[in-house]
Amino acid sequence: MAKRVRVLVVCGTGIATSTAAENKLMEWLKKRGYNATSSQCIAAEVPSKAQSYNPHAIVTTTKLKIVKVETPDGKTIHTVDGIPTIPAFNGVPFLTGIGEEALVDRICAALDESDKI
Repeated sequence: MAKRVRVLVVCGTGIATSTAAENKLMEWLKKRGYNATSSQCIAAEVPSKAQSYNPHAIVTTTKLKIVKVETPDGKTIHTVDGIPTIPAFNGVPFLTGIGEEALVDRICAALDESDKI
């Protein structure tokens, strides 16, 4: 059975680049066997949207403060500042195509490690 995951996609206006990134990401996740849903928002809405939507990952095409966080098991992940439990990724490769598959690999690894339902 495909793992059910939620991804929050963020951009400056919540319309153009997040839609392009979201479409590409959802194609990749479907190809890799995930049952994925997504939601979009603007950067200012990330804290409240992350709380209500409870995504497994955040992908942003705009500037957000991304910080390194050490997990209890000794791994290092990147998260949006103030939201330490949700891995965050720079989604610009979905717009440029450069490094896109490597980004998908990192997102999928984070989704696979998530214990969220």
